[in-house]
Amino acid sequence: MANFMLLRGLVRDFGYWLQGPKDDAKGRKARIEHYQKKLQDEGTIDALEEQDVQDLFVDLWALGSLRTRKAKEAFVSENILKTNGGANGVKKWLKDMVQRGEKGLTEQDFDELLKGIKGVGPAILSELLCLRFPDRYWIWNRVTEGASEELGKIGAWQSQPVEGTPGQRYFAWKQLQDEICKALKETWQQLPDRIREVLKELHYFAADSFCNWLVHERKIWRIAPGEGGEWWEECKKNGCIMIGWDMAAKQAKDFRNLRSKEELKKLFQQAYGRKKGMGGWSQVWVFVHEVQPGDIIVAKSGRSEILGIGIVTSDCIPPGHSDHPLGDKHEHQHARKVDWRVTESIEVSLNLGRQTIARENRWDDIVKAYQKRGINVYERLWSDQQPRIDVHEHLREDQQLPNGVPSLVRYFEAKGFQFDEKQVVAFYAALKTKGFVI
Repeated sequence: MANFMLLRGLVRDFGYWLQGPKDDAKGRKARIEHYQKKLQDEGTIDALEEQDVQDLFVDLWALGSLRTRKAKEAFVSENILKTNGGANGVKKWLKDMVQRGEKGLTEQDFDELLKGIKGVGPAILSELLCLRFPDRYWIWNRVTEGASEELGKIGAWQSQPVEGTPGQRYFAWKQLQDEICKALKETWQQLPDRIREVLKELHYFAADSFCNWLVHERKIWRIAPGEGGEWWEECKKNGCIMIGWDMAAKQAKDFRNLRSKEELKKLFQQAYGRKKGMGGWSQVWVFVHEVQPGDIIVAKSGRSEILGIGIVTSDCIPPGHSDHPLGDKHEHQHARKVDWRVTESIEVSLNLGRQTIARENRWDDIVKAYQKRGINVYERLWSDQQPRIDVHEHLREDQQLPNGVPSLVRYFEAKGFQFDEKQVVAFYAALKTKGFVI
């Protein structure tokens, strides 16, 4: 079963990633249109040339473990085409797959399709079905299983092992896919029109995109907001994280214009020579080109203090840009917008290293450290994603909220009351409607 609140929060962070430079939704739409055209009906399948049939399999992500296109072509030729009577034999199977899919696939159909062709496993079959019928069938592969494990760690999904035939195991994944699609629909209104409209067409293929983001694309970064955390209060107040290297930034003006590591390294050599800061080019490259919207940021100070945790919500913003969260206050700092969701600082026994930017490799330990302080990092990151309520307008002048609590849920928790979100929402709605309800 899903903890829909946590799942919805994760999906909203996935939405930040979709608005970044990856443009995953557009690429997936093109894939669906291509496969639907090729596998539209018996007539279009009969018209496929042998190369077309080979390409249908070669272009599947299920063959991603084969690194080169040449290796994929060899695999399809030897293990699918040759062993199944050539292109005509495979086309017969493809027509059977489409016919069963249109009628309404069953567990038995899935098993019989696998038995009816050699060299094709559940990952290939399910991807073909999803590409042809994205509103009816979903993808089941290692990414699906990996996403389920990640969601289980967070507490957003608890799956039970399923025994049985491949068909039975395939249909056991439907509930998770449906929950992801439901969460996507809940958050569509927050996305730009161009992305929202594409996601509606992708359906289960959009759920697979979320799974892929969760397993492969989403990263956790450890970043120091200035030496000794000197910029932390500004970053926290203005919802951002920023980096320095002023001498290089002054020369470059916009690090994004340097499209290769060699260009950036050369700039740093010119700016610093052998002085302190020359080696920072690699960390700047990470901040500008590798950190992505939807990633997790762990802000740190020194080697043993965690300042806060947040979610990246923008691309890299150069100095002087109209959208810079600090305006012209820091004329040489590049920044990214961050939604800081944990703002309590803690001392940890971990060695956080000296680097300004690094991949976070002790995430589980950080989560446990906060847990000892009574702070559930996962709930802070993803459960409080509803439109935020300004609690201050409902308090007396002498009342203060602890540490900028963002919602009534957090406020009640701070006062020692335990109400779930539904109760708080019902109370707030009643209060706004008729104040005498108390």
